[in-house]
Amino acid sequence: MEVILKKNVDNLGYTNELVSVKNGYGRNFLIPQGYAILATASAKKAHAEIMKQKSHKDSKVRTEAEELGLNLEIFNAVDVLVDQLTGDDDNDDNLKKDDK
Repeated sequence: MEVILKKNVDNLGYTNELVSVKNGYGRNFLIPQGYAILATASAKKAHAEIMKQKSHKDSKVRTEAEELGLNLEIFNAVDVLVDQLTGDDDNDDNLKKDDK
């Protein structure tokens, strides 16, 4: 029997993974406990669509994170440049002392 896992199951698989299990294990434990659903044709199709959407969302989040990382590098470079131009290397130390 094939099931789609809804939660991580030790020694079996991870969430959203399609796995084969013995009939009794699937029907008597995994499905009633909410760990899995039966992998019918429609469930497999829905699962494929969910995984496609998740992949798209993950790539979008990764792209945004990379852009933020680039922005942070630019900010740090500007901060260093301002410190060099003003000759003030203690800006960060002064802020920490004032915060205490």
